[in-house]
Amino acid sequence: MTNNSNTPGGSAENIFLKALANLIPREAFDVSKAPPPPNYKDKSCWAAWPGRTNKSDLVPDGIEGVSNQASHKADVFFIYPTTYFGSSNWNAPLDNVHATEFVDGVLASQASAFNACARVYAPYFRQATLFSFFDPGENGHGALELAYGDVVSAFKYYLEYENNGRPFIIASHSQGTCLAIRLLEEMVDKTDLMDRFVAGYLIGYNFPLDKFERSYKNIRPCQSSRDTGCIISWGTFGPNGNPANDLSQAGHWYSTGWEKRQGKKTYCINPLTWTTSEELAPANLHLGAVLVKASLGEIASNAGEVNPLELFISDKPTGLKIYGLEAPIPHHSTAQIRDGFLYVPEPKEEALKAMTMEGNYHNIDYNLFYMNIRQNAQERVETFLNK
Repeated sequence: MTNNSNTPGGSAENIFLKALANLIPREAFDVSKAPPPPNYKDKSCWAAWPGRTNKSDLVPDGIEGVSNQASHKADVFFIYPTTYFGSSNWNAPLDNVHATEFVDGVLASQASAFNACARVYAPYFRQATLFSFFDPGENGHGALELAYGDVVSAFKYYLEYENNGRPFIIASHSQGTCLAIRLLEEMVDKTDLMDRFVAGYLIGYNFPLDKFERSYKNIRPCQSSRDTGCIISWGTFGPNGNPANDLSQAGHWYSTGWEKRQGKKTYCINPLTWTTSEELAPANLHLGAVLVKASLGEIASNAGEVNPLELFISDKPTGLKIYGLEAPIPHHSTAQIRDGFLYVPEPKEEALKAMTMEGNYHNIDYNLFYMNIRQNAQERVETFLNK
């Protein structure tokens, strides 16, 4: 949302803070009261699975479709961002309707960017509720540990039954990236899986530079469009965005424990140049922003004119239906790295602008650079296979 008095429901920040006060879990985290765990042998526990129709199969209008994902020689293991805003538990039940509605939206707007070069796997997991990132103590960390355990179980299942020695990408956003940073450290970096690791698109969660010195032995930051075995990361802000005032109080996991992310230097790559240069990347390098085609059901429609953010930050079903991707909008944005974060102009498209929050463009980290990601993933897989 933009800071506009005419915005239904008020400014995005006010809506967010008001909603947050109602999303504090009622009891302290207790692992014995967590929702039942997923069984990854059951394909219904996967939001995306090759050969089973799902929203990661979507392709933007006007772009050549993917006739057969099974023919791809690489995979992507995708870990989605927070879509659970419940207060009844610190972790999402797998049957929470609101959470799964928005997982479909994330598969369409984010995971589908990889379907031109890889089979897409995305496990449902008992994600930590949003408030976990505002409670950087035993409750929030307990919820994230539980979520991470599910992701590890899903990744192990994928490796044992599906990978068969194939190259793979790890892709993620927000909470997914918080968990993916650790997954790469514990399960990939110091193992023979490095021989299959194409790259990590770990977007939308400050990536601390000290991870490369303190935690990773082999994984390095990507420095060009065709580097492999490395990390790609950025967090997007508008012209007046201020990362120091980010609403999240979240931290990072290290083998010695959790540490707050405030004050840590952040790694960032520019998705228009795929370098860490701080020079302004011009809009002619921007291949296209992509928007999701969606409709809201009767539940949302009967609510009258509301701010979309109010629908998103709730725990109530909305009737959200995803039915496609708009045609790419090329040359939409410049991009420039400053102090470890990515800065872009205010979006021209109202639909993109509506997803921003007071200069914080976290919600469009993928949408804004969708076609650049799509092309780059193909380039990295091609490079990896040609080695």
